[in-house]
Amino acid sequence: MTATLDDITSFARELRSAGIGVTPDQIAGMCQSITMVDPAEEWQVRAAFRSLTVTGPAQLETFDRVFDSFFHRLRDPRPPAYVPQPMQPKRARPLFASEQVTEPTGEVSTQTGASLMERLAARDFAEMDDEELEMARRLVETMFWKPPVTRTRRWEAHHRGRRPDMRRTLRRSVGPGGAVRPTELRVGGGAAGPVSVPL
Repeated sequence: MTATLDDITSFARELRSAGIGVTPDQIAGMCQSITMVDPAEEWQVRAAFRSLTVTGPAQLETFDRVFDSFFHRLRDPRPPAYVPQPMQPKRARPLFASEQVTEPTGEVSTQTGASLMERLAARDFAEMDDEELEMARRLVETMFWKPPVTRTRRWEAHHRGRRPDMRRTLRRSVGPGGAVRPTELRVGGGAAGPVSVPL
């Protein structure tokens, strides 16, 4: 008897539907018990599963009935009614029997439906002929570079003093020789008095 994780999970579902409560921990225990007993011996598997799931003598008959029906189906699986055969890709034949299929020679472009810019973007300038170089030059002339607008992280000093400019405040707070000078914090246009800024 071989039982996979899916088989044990399906068995636990059938036990639940028959009225025996099986928790995820008990399912994990059944999976571990398969490694500790001989899976070829049905009585060992039955005893291991029974010890993990049955909680009272009233559940013994239900367990045995579900176990027998479930694992009997595993032992004698019915062959599937339809087994699809993998299809082999076929090579296209010519429309008329007299036509010969010729293999393409030279460089074949695999970029069908690509725009001119997309086709030239993948090419090296050294491999381009004069006509392609001229097209590439015209494309470069039509391109324009627009750098993205980024906001600076620095604050500008406001004449009303709504937001203190910490860079300027710290810069002005250091005197000659690294001495700390008192700094005035102006809020709303008026002087608030000297404030010492600890460093």
